[in-house]
Parts: sequence; C-alpha cells; structure tokens
Amino acid sequence: MIGSFAYKKYPPKENVIFRVAKTIKTAFVNKHQKDAPKRAHWLDHSLNKHSCATNEKCMDAQTKPFYTSLCVESKFVDDVKSLVRVLIMMLPVPFFWSLYDQQGSRWVIQAVAMDAQITENFALLPDQMATLNAILIMAFIPIFQFLIYPGVEKMGIRTYYLRRMVVGGFLAAMAFVISGFVQVGQTLPDIPKNDIAFVSLINSYGSDCNVAFNIPGISQTILPKNTVIFFLFKTKTFFF
Repeated sequence: MIGSFAYKKYPPKENVIFRVAKTIKTAFVNKHQKDAPKRAHWLDHSLNKHSCATNEKCMDAQTKPFYTSLCVESKFVDDVKSLVRVLIMMLPVPFFWSLYDQQGSRWVIQAVAMDAQITENFALLPDQMATLNAILIMAFIPIFQFLIYPGVEKMGIRTYYLRRMVVGGFLAAMAFVISGFVQVGQTLPDIPKNDIAFVSLINSYGSDCNVAFNIPGISQTILPKNTVIFFLFKTKTFFF
C-alpha cells in the first residue's frame, strides 16, 4: 500500500472473461465442423483459423524486446485449458459449503434429537461439535503431514494437492450421505396416517391448574401442572 505510488499501473485493454468465453465458443463450433482437423485437445480447435501473421496480439508481441517465438494465442489457449481443468474440479465446492455451513443450524437440530451420551459420565452436546471440529483440524494437520501423506507416497502413490482435494471431497460426500440416512432413519418425526391423530400438550401453568380431557373412546384424563401428556388415537373429534 505504501509503495503503490511507484508501481506502473496499466489500464486493462480487454475483458478477459469475454475473451475466455469467446475462445471456448470458437473451439466448440470449430470442433463440430465437418472438415475440422484432429487436435490433441478440443480447445485447440479455436486455433484452426489462427495465423500469427495476421493476428494483432501476435504482431504486437513481436515488437516487444522480450518477445519469444511462442504464439500469444496458443499460450492463452493453454491458460484456458488450465482454467477448465480447475473449474471442473471446483464444481462441487459450492455444494460442499452449502452443506458444511449447516453445522450451525440443521445439524445442531438433528443432533438434539439424537443420543449424545458417550459414556455414563460424559455427553457430547450438539453445540460443542463446532469447537471439536476446530480442535480436530489442528490435530490432523501434523498427523497427515508427517504420517498419512509420507505413508501413502511410500506405497508408490503421489499425493498431489489436487488428489488430496479429490479424496477429501469424496470423504466429505460420504459423511453427508451418512448424515442424510441418519436424518431420515432416526431423527425425523413420525408422521401419523390419515386416520390417526397425534396430540401432545404441556401444562406449565404455575398455580394449581389442571387440564381435563374428554376424548371419545378414552376415559377422562387429568393433566396436573408441570406435566406432559401424549395421545395417539383414531378419531376425528375430541374435547378438552
């Protein structure tokens, strides 16, 4: 920030996003032409009609003192190839974060409906998982750097950064699937059938106040204060 006044700031000459989109469109159209030559990569078809002798960017690059024999458009196509590879890998990232951010909302509600008792004297509360997650991250960093990754490479498998991200994404996807099965199988409320009614009432009135129920087919029931009662019956009318 302090030394920014000494920088040479060149204004942008073109919109790079539009140029990338144009390159992809040209490659797609040229690839599906009948007389299209075979290329190693489908994006190389954007250079089918390219000529450095007539291209303005290539001609301008030839006048630079640091000019090399590399084609400017060909180099840009190589950059677009790298961009496409990264985009394909990053496509699941928005879905991952949309699910991961449910740690503070939906997953906490799901954990409340589950049994969090680990031992007789210890229970893991749902809101403590966020703290435990940060602790596990700090603990697993040295474990993976000094044990897991070196062990995998000794087996002859190179652990590139992209491979680590892919494996981590698959493990995260499995965790989300398991969480979904737990949600459906254990923590969702039971939905009554068409001819069954389910009523739950709580009498938390502070003084001596009782609630009387008169339901057809069920004897009269008194609900004292600070108690909870559940009814499951097959009838369409009840009074209380």
